[in-house]
Amino acid sequence: MIARSIHKPEGASRKENANADSAYVCQIEGCARDRKPGHLMCLDHWRGVPEPLQERVVSTYRRFLAGTEGIRPYMLARLEAIIHVSKLHGIDTARMERELEFKRNGGPV
Repeated sequence: MIARSIHKPEGASRKENANADSAYVCQIEGCARDRKPGHLMCLDHWRGVPEPLQERVVSTYRRFLAGTEGIRPYMLARLEAIIHVSKLHGIDTARMERELEFKRNGGPV
């Protein structure tokens, strides 16, 4: 999983800050395209996620927001979607797959 900072460089203009490090950037490694707030990845990459997995990501996210379910199911589905798309683009997913297995076995999310 790629962690992206939402902190902006000090002294830069607002426009430079927005272009330098968007808080809403696609979660696929190497993709700098923007994603909509509340979306996991850019539309092009989201289209690479199989429909059943898309539905699971969306439904677990909604249940988490509604307070009817914890975050763990969403975080697992989210990571599975990122791994799936990363594999389609030839990105090494070994670290992400270890992280997913760790979380599936009760590790912190």
